[in-house]
Amino acid sequence: MSFRLRIAIATIALIAVLFSIGGAVLVHTTFQASLKMEEQSALDSNRMVLKLLQIIGEDEGWFGEEDVVSAIQNIGAQDTWESIQLVHGDEVVFQKGEIHQDGTGADGETKVYITYFDAAGNTPYLQTTTYITLNSDTYTLRLGQDLTEIYEMRAQQIGVFRRTFWVLLLCGAVVSWLLATLLTKPLRRLSRASREIASGNLSYRSNIKTDDEIASLSRDFDRMAEKLEENINLLKETADQKERFMGAFTHELKTPMTSIIGYADLLRSQKLTKRDETDALDYIYSEAKRLENLSLKMLDFFVADKVDLRMKAASPSDLVRYVTAHLQGTFEKSNVKMLVQLEKGTCIMEPDLVQTLLINLLDNARKAMEQGGTIYITVEMIADGCRIVVRDEGQGIPPESLQHLTEAFYRVDKARAREKGSAGLGLALCDKIVHMHNGTIEFESVQSEGTTVTVELKGGLL
Repeated sequence: MSFRLRIAIATIALIAVLFSIGGAVLVHTTFQASLKMEEQSALDSNRMVLKLLQIIGEDEGWFGEEDVVSAIQNIGAQDTWESIQLVHGDEVVFQKGEIHQDGTGADGETKVYITYFDAAGNTPYLQTTTYITLNSDTYTLRLGQDLTEIYEMRAQQIGVFRRTFWVLLLCGAVVSWLLATLLTKPLRRLSRASREIASGNLSYRSNIKTDDEIASLSRDFDRMAEKLEENINLLKETADQKERFMGAFTHELKTPMTSIIGYADLLRSQKLTKRDETDALDYIYSEAKRLENLSLKMLDFFVADKVDLRMKAASPSDLVRYVTAHLQGTFEKSNVKMLVQLEKGTCIMEPDLVQTLLINLLDNARKAMEQGGTIYITVEMIADGCRIVVRDEGQGIPPESLQHLTEAFYRVDKARAREKGSAGLGLALCDKIVHMHNGTIEFESVQSEGTTVTVELKGGLL
């Protein structure tokens, strides 16, 4: 049974119980008030009869039983009593209509006793019994009044109540269903949102805009869905990156391996001239070196984030001096100069990883300048670490490639990168090292003018 149906049934049941109790109390109260009015009317009538007999006795001075009967007959003819009985001792001296014995007896006092009876045909009526003493004789006067009208009125009220009850119950059912539908609408939206998300529509939100507990639940649900969407998208992105990584890695392995196997088979199966043999061996050697470079880069890439970081105080300026000194000879062969501007200071870092970072950035800058040029290296101390800037005078990077630079195996110019033995892992490794130091890496480039790489390492100051 749905929650909406349970709310409607509970509301209908509450309406039915409350209206039944209220209607029953109202009908009963009205009926009892009518009976009280009839009783009061009967008492007033009895007092009037007694008073009339007293007046007649005072006027006549003395009157016998015939006079009493005559007076009662006159009263019965003029009054609205349906039945009258006058009893003297055990003798009924006058009777009109049906009278029931009520079990009361004379006690020497003038009192009025009220009793309810059902006459023939179950007609309800009220009977009063009065004991009258006249001329030392005691008479019993019983008067009966029909109550059919009061009971019929009660029956009519019950009928009206029943019809009103069913109409009200029907209206209450409609209102209750509409109210339950309105109250459970936010829950249905939440349920739909959960189904949409379960079916894969992670961007769906319930967006319930009310000021109650359900709206609070909706906001919590939407925040959960948003976080779930972020995590799923991150997992998808990671899976896509891994897929691209494996595809690129396979391609990187396939190309040199195909060349090596082809030239090796050529040397094995055919007799070549000395020059062709030398060319084949040179090509096999160069492709083998590229495979070696690829394997070393892969090793660095996978080992970097598994290294047990032992952060310690180190001078970034000293690291730059050390790296540039060791690369000086190689860079001079490519007609590349390095100019450094260093600021003294010490910050927290992992020196070996930072050296790897510097070597990759400088090597990329060297490869970008085919005709030679100058690489500018700047070290600045910042509030929570250091900033290292490497700027070259190379050919620059197209704007559409800037956002992909840190992806594994991504290369701006694939043909020239292979010629220079690049595996496309250097900047991906740099990005990983920077993030291990809670830092950032940014690229700015203008084609034909050069590229600037800004690295901030935020391991903290000593």
